[in-house]
Amino acid sequence: MTKPFYSVPLTGNENHVSANELLRHRMTQSDIQRHKSRIKNMKPSVDNKPPQSSQLKHLVTNRKKKELEFQRYSEIERENYRLLDKMSKIMVRGAANSVFGIHSNLNCPALDGEKARTRKTRVLLEENQVMLRRILETKPYYSTAEWDRHTEKTEGLMGQMCRFPVRLARSASRPDSSLAQHGGGSHDATAASDAGSVASSSRQGGRA
Repeated sequence: MTKPFYSVPLTGNENHVSANELLRHRMTQSDIQRHKSRIKNMKPSVDNKPPQSSQLKHLVTNRKKKELEFQRYSEIERENYRLLDKMSKIMVRGAANSVFGIHSNLNCPALDGEKARTRKTRVLLEENQVMLRRILETKPYYSTAEWDRHTEKTEGLMGQMCRFPVRLARSASRPDSSLAQHGGGSHDATAASDAGSVASSSRQGGRA
């Protein structure tokens, strides 16, 4: 007994129903192939191609980056050539005379730098010596002794003009040299001025 061929139940929406299942299957496959062919040959409604501006030269090639890379490679090439030249000179004249050897006429950057630093230090020392000599030989424009005499004179005049004794505080940085020089003469002058001011004040009180 053969097993019956399973068929999909009808829904009523079929356009054409064939009694031969094999023929119906071929027709279905043919419809599917035609559908795939139409989809394959269908033109897109949306343009997915890259824009034409992307083909511009300044967007395709970054010339600034290439220029920087060229400069960097050129600098590396120069450094390599300089290093190779130094190594070849060392191989010719030997390692003993390459830096601090007896041959001073050789082209050695280390020796040139040392000589330049020594020469610069010597020039600075000479300039400092000249500046120190000028400072020591320069005469002072202001006189501290004259300032002290002017201060004493001003204090004496203020003591004579004022009614009460004037007590001016001396700065701690300026020593009281006038007292040591005059031997207390300033104290006497101050006392006399104080007495004169007291007498004048008493006379004014009597007149009142």
